[in-house]
Amino acid sequence: MRMAACAGSLEDLFGMARHRFPKSLPGKRTGRNVFYYLDAFMECLIHFLVNRDGGEQWLPQGTQRGLVLNGIIARADRDFPKVGGMLAQKLRPYLS
Repeated sequence: MRMAACAGSLEDLFGMARHRFPKSLPGKRTGRNVFYYLDAFMECLIHFLVNRDGGEQWLPQGTQRGLVLNGIIARADRDFPKVGGMLAQKLRPYLS
């Protein structure tokens, strides 16, 4: 997944400008493009959940946060069981 300027990019996924993302995300450079994988997604997700950039909170605590995070975990668990378990463990603190 790319950072910006295309459908399915990190900007598109989170609905935020790239300037709000954590600096130095792990990615793989291919020519002029940098592609980001699960480790970068998780870093962004946790960065926005704890609101480290000081901007408007991405997903406020409450019912909506629980639905979104449980949906992410369920989909990962369905398609990639090992990833789903890892996501559940990392996101558990943000579900309450």
